[in-house]
Amino acid sequence: MSIPVILPALQKEFHFKNTMAGFIRTALVLSYAGTQIPSGYLGDKIEKRKIIVAGLFFSAIFMLLAGFTEKLIAFILSIGLIGAGLGAYYAPAISLISGWYQKEKRGKSIGFHETASSFGSVAGPVLASFFLAVIGWRTGFIWLSLLILVILPFIWIYGTEPPKKNHKKFDLDFKKLIPLIVIFSLTAMAWMGFTNFLTKYLTYQGIKESQAGILFSIMPATAMISMPLAGHLSDKIGRKKIIMMLILFSSPLTFLITLTDSILFYIIILFLIGASLFAAYPVIITYISDHIPQDMKSSAFGVVNALSMGLAALTPPVLGYLIDNYSYQLAFSTISILIVLSAISTKLID
Repeated sequence: MSIPVILPALQKEFHFKNTMAGFIRTALVLSYAGTQIPSGYLGDKIEKRKIIVAGLFFSAIFMLLAGFTEKLIAFILSIGLIGAGLGAYYAPAISLISGWYQKEKRGKSIGFHETASSFGSVAGPVLASFFLAVIGWRTGFIWLSLLILVILPFIWIYGTEPPKKNHKKFDLDFKKLIPLIVIFSLTAMAWMGFTNFLTKYLTYQGIKESQAGILFSIMPATAMISMPLAGHLSDKIGRKKIIMMLILFSSPLTFLITLTDSILFYIIILFLIGASLFAAYPVIITYISDHIPQDMKSSAFGVVNALSMGLAALTPPVLGYLIDNYSYQLAFSTISILIVLSAISTKLID
């Protein structure tokens, strides 16, 4: 269920301001970040599918409960526990993919993995918009919980470990990872802030909630093509060039969206964000993977993702405060500044 899409409906039901809206997303992301390190560590010690399945089962239970909550505090608690379970997925999953594919094919494979996330991000807003319009947001959580429970056996069957061969041995050079972590963190902060308040901004501009959810889905829909394409290009011409190009191109877009109330302009800008900012994400992840030894990937990704998502979790409440007390234009300009800083940081990559 897409939290940004249902935020307007949640605000109507539970009566809270944009600052609190930011804290709801923060509860999800901070708990997600908090389980990255232990799940990553365990992923290097035991079968990764055990960690992934256990975490997703935990999330599914609290998604089901979230659909029945009557108090805001209970809803936020459920969201936090959902995030904790989801946090068990990413580090072991990326480690599995990196293990199955050599460096020269890794960018495209991780790009396709992120495309699956984008498909969920497309389906989430569309389904959320449907549920909002027809039967309410609570049903969305219940159905999503049941869907995860159905998928878990397939993850168990197909999520086997790669053979331990054909990977170059090298030591972890943390100094080379620092600029990549900075870029990853700044990009995640910008992505988190923008996606959290985009639908709220669109409804503020007079667009219906269901239509705002569909507009939101343009970004991940575009990313379903741009992510594997960017990953493939990074395999061919280099990660650094692709990262610099995509981040630099995307830097002014979140500010430009505040300069008009034209739906056609929104569609164009959101398409370009999906083709640039979203597409940069798997390339950055792949570049980080290239610098981590195979036997440390799960643990190292847990640390990297925990740090990046932990910092990103701070963005929504800060932007919510700026919106409540100043304007959307200032908040979205701040997002553009974060992306510019990320683009500047690419100069530090070896």
